[in-house]
Amino acid sequence: MGGRLDATNVVDPLVSIITDISLDHTEWLGSTITAITREKAGILRRGGTLITLPQHPEANQVLGEAATELDLRRVKAEAYIPPIGADTTTSYSVELMGASVKVASPLTGAHQHRNVALAIAAAVELASAHGFSLPRHPLPKG
Repeated sequence: MGGRLDATNVVDPLVSIITDISLDHTEWLGSTITAITREKAGILRRGGTLITLPQHPEANQVLGEAATELDLRRVKAEAYIPPIGADTTTSYSVELMGASVKVASPLTGAHQHRNVALAIAAAVELASAHGFSLPRHPLPKG
């Protein structure tokens, strides 16, 4: 479910990722995109890093306000979304830390491509800002 009341909220994250916000879990998170986004923004920490993608205008507004209030560094994941018209049934290429990298994911659908883009952006952020290493070989399919 994610957000302010989520069990994962007990840790101090290196990065915070907010996926696409929609009218899910309305009985716990609220009945509007604005209310749900406020709850989801409960994972953010002052001075932290927010990784997200453009989404519903109301969600963008709330996340922008939270980013300003909490002095967040914002990382955009748009560069890792497959190019329009790309054949994503096999693989697609993205520019990743100065190299062209093939992305092959078993996950289908535009929403899954967005989630993969967020994961790639998080990996790049962890490598560039926190010293984690990224493998230069394909990861095994799980």
